[in-house]
Amino acid sequence: MVVLITSVKTAGGQEIPSGGNTPRRTLIFTGRVSVSGLVDIKDGPQGQVLGSAQATAGTPFEVTVNNLDAKKYEFVAVNRDTQDSSEPWVITVT
Repeated sequence: MVVLITSVKTAGGQEIPSGGNTPRRTLIFTGRVSVSGLVDIKDGPQGQVLGSAQATAGTPFEVTVNNLDAKKYEFVAVNRDTQDSSEPWVITVT
């Protein structure tokens, strides 16, 4: 594990599995890193940064992403310092 998204929830606490969909425009990402650093949530590894948070190795990080458009996203968490990337977490915002 280098960078990992462990869950995605709506502001109301509803979990959205990878491959799922939601009408909500704000999502909260939780994950872990093995190397401390700034973590960006992006739409694809080369995509636009949608939100960021400082992450400490061994401690869960949390990033809130607001104002999402209605479309299919392939969210990834990227450690800005090491450029390591998580597996995509696919969510369609309806």
